[in-house]
Amino acid sequence: MYLLSHMNSQCAKIFETLINSVSYQKNVKSANLKTEWEALNNSYLNTNKWVHRRFAEHADDLQINEMYEMLNLSFPPPNFFDFTIGSHLKSEIKKNFIDFLREEELIEGRYVDKYEADL
Repeated sequence: MYLLSHMNSQCAKIFETLINSVSYQKNVKSANLKTEWEALNNSYLNTNKWVHRRFAEHADDLQINEMYEMLNLSFPPPNFFDFTIGSHLKSEIKKNFIDFLREEELIEGRYVDKYEADL
């Protein structure tokens, strides 16, 4: 989760830079870059999180460690997971995520049970 959060924030920063770049935004008005900008704007922020998530789920320890090194990260601070969420958000997560996983049987039930217990 720690690595995933850094990967997501890195891509958000990259895209934010393009949005705020006067030179790039000036150039995307031309016919050459207009199509590029539309493709980036319509897909980049939606697809990168899926790529990062699947990387985090399927990479082996060596690949995870290489990504930590590439991003110059150390391991998560001990308090990284110390947070609470409100009852309304918990209810929404249960309804829209946990119940969905349980009904659709997308993953083993023991994992769904663990997600619900950890909520």
